[in-house]
Amino acid sequence: MALLLVSRIGDSTGRMMRVLVPGQTDLMLKEPGTYTIFHEYQSTFEGRVYDVATVSGLIVTVRAGGAVIPLVATKAGTRYRVGSLAGRSLFDFEVRTPGTYQISASYDGGRKEPQTVLAIDRGFVGDLVMTILGALALALGGMGIAVAISVVVFLKRRRALGAAAS
Repeated sequence: MALLLVSRIGDSTGRMMRVLVPGQTDLMLKEPGTYTIFHEYQSTFEGRVYDVATVSGLIVTVRAGGAVIPLVATKAGTRYRVGSLAGRSLFDFEVRTPGTYQISASYDGGRKEPQTVLAIDRGFVGDLVMTILGALALALGGMGIAVAISVVVFLKRRRALGAAAS
């Protein structure tokens, strides 16, 4: 169970695309679906450590071929903490066709600080839920097997003691 949790959650955060903001970056999004933008308030990007608690006034825009893609504030406010990485969800956006998408972010008033990291991923929350459910299933299954083995051993010892006493 622990191995599944550590390896799968680490894989999930490792596959996230990260961008330094304020600034803009082109990302190749290869699959259609709902993508989530996270503010990674504790992150390491290109060898530098970032620890930025809030991104008050940060304006994020996603474009495809010049068209602005609508962003929807995430309802769940998903948070994660894996090793030295920690983040919380900000926005979701829908990708209908794979291709190059431009992510840009700037602070109101043109501020250049604080620099921070945004992480973008598709299906992170679903993968996280499935990983946790799978780990729980393994844990409960393991406990069930342990109980079954204990009962079988108990019954066999009881029979053996009864046979030895007769």
